[in-house]
Amino acid sequence: MPELKKPEIMTYAASKEEISRAVSWGCTHIILDDYAISIRSWSTPKEHDQFESLCSLLRFCKEQHPSIHVSINCDGLIQTRDMALIESLVHCIKELPVDFIRVQDVGLIAYFNEHCSIPVTYCAEMGNANWPSILAFSKQCSRQNLSLDLPQSSILEIQDKVDTDYDIQVQGPVLIQYSHRRFLAGLSSDIDTPERIQQIHRIAEDDDYPGRRFTFLDNHHGHFMFAYFDRCLLMDIPELCQCNCKGWIIDARGESDNYLQTSLTAYSDALEAYFSNPNDYSSSRDIFNTLKACGQRPQKPGFFRANQTDRRRYKKISLISEDRPKVGQVIDIIKGKRISIYCSSSIKNTDTLEALHPKIKSCILPCTRMWTMDNKEITEAKSGDCIQIPWVKGIQQLSSLFLVN
Repeated sequence: MPELKKPEIMTYAASKEEISRAVSWGCTHIILDDYAISIRSWSTPKEHDQFESLCSLLRFCKEQHPSIHVSINCDGLIQTRDMALIESLVHCIKELPVDFIRVQDVGLIAYFNEHCSIPVTYCAEMGNANWPSILAFSKQCSRQNLSLDLPQSSILEIQDKVDTDYDIQVQGPVLIQYSHRRFLAGLSSDIDTPERIQQIHRIAEDDDYPGRRFTFLDNHHGHFMFAYFDRCLLMDIPELCQCNCKGWIIDARGESDNYLQTSLTAYSDALEAYFSNPNDYSSSRDIFNTLKACGQRPQKPGFFRANQTDRRRYKKISLISEDRPKVGQVIDIIKGKRISIYCSSSIKNTDTLEALHPKIKSCILPCTRMWTMDNKEITEAKSGDCIQIPWVKGIQQLSSLFLVN
């Protein structure tokens, strides 16, 4: 295994004040976040700004913090009508000391490689999660962002097969949907009118899972939906360090300064502590709780430990199911109306069932009414029957069913 190298601590900034604060809190690599080309920027749009403010921030960063690396975020999925904007960007920055430019659009990789000498970081939000894909992009890009879908075991396998520099998001929101089209505001034209530029932010709660509050962002780049939790790898520092990534990204856009400061200092301190004495390192639950209190969403490792989590959940259910016979399984769900089940044992309308599934601890289903699949009400079903019972919030497809004693 190659020698572990200390990663850069990376975060986004859209003003001189944000840059200086981030550096003072432990950031060693700034990602400049300009509203015109950064699709999830929370910065305020500037009228008639042909990247003058972006170039000013770049010069400030290099003059005031010369040891800091600087990337420009250009992560939109570009359409033909946007190419004039990209050409203007290249004209403004090609002679400036930019360390990297971060892109998501595959076409822009070739474009930037041809029209400027700035190294490219490929930061796909979806896909690029297998080693043949990463190997192909490594021939065109200096760095690549690892997909949030990848567990640590897959990251290590990819690292073993493809020798390139990787960035990984360690803290921040998890994007689960992205569309170029807006859903919370219409587009009347392609002109940047105040109505079109306006950014809309909404929170929506899942009726089936009370407490899961999903974030929606809608701006002139499109529509974005985020998971109900933030990715947080603060309690996984040893496993994270074993991935040997070039950069750790903390995305605190839309969060408080307190959240950003707590995140940057927590990961910077953890990194120093681990590299000082990896054998004695232990994660701090107190620091994690402080970070958790600063955020707007639950803090979870997400898919970084996905395989282990799934194994633990299925093991728990199999142990429970050995104590009592399975009487059926959920085969279909009509939300708000009925649940269709296959009976592997007889069930009566006086019975109460418990549904077990990896996504839920349990769900109680009273069989107060039962129907055949032809909508005929019955009082008893025998083994082999397919029947329907009233819908209950939280029920999951393919749940195993057991009688409540």
